[in-house]
Amino acid sequence: MMPAFSVALPGQVLFGRGEATKAPALTRSFGEKVLVVHGRDAARVGWLLAELAGSEIRTMRCAAEPTLAMIEAALGELAGFRPDVVVGIGGGAVLDMAKALAALIPAPGGPMDHLEVVGRGLPLALPALPVIALPTTAGTGAEATRNAVLGLPDHGRKVSLRDRGMLPRIAIVDPAVALPLKPAHGALGSVCCP
Repeated sequence: MMPAFSVALPGQVLFGRGEATKAPALTRSFGEKVLVVHGRDAARVGWLLAELAGSEIRTMRCAAEPTLAMIEAALGELAGFRPDVVVGIGGGAVLDMAKALAALIPAPGGPMDHLEVVGRGLPLALPALPVIALPTTAGTGAEATRNAVLGLPDHGRKVSLRDRGMLPRIAIVDPAVALPLKPAHGALGSVCCP
């Protein structure tokens, strides 16, 4: 007899070449204050930022696996900014950082209140901000999970910030966004959104 189980998924999954072109309108459907979390190369999100012109946008770079220190620094940088939506465009590390920030910006306490193993592991007291996840790599599945993995080098481990409310509202899986940037194009917009 098969044991009972449940599956939690993003609210909406868009899959297919060209689906990323829907990201600006979907982002605006949540409001005009937007946090965009991206990877090492900010040029890869230039097309999205151009389409969101007129919105109040903040960007956050995540060039490596997020650590507790990176999350705390980002929260400090974003103090006083309450986005309507968080857009993560990048690999699993970027999407984890986006989900962590979406969970912790509205949280009354700090990250240690919610981290598993080394923290108190408490559920979120307030709902996480909506997240739109655009993965640029394959394999981690971070666009479809309810947790964010954070490195704690001082403790020699990785831990999770986990809550059902951290599932992205929308996951846009567009193979064109994952294509390597070709020098002749100069911007992802030429590759992603012809």
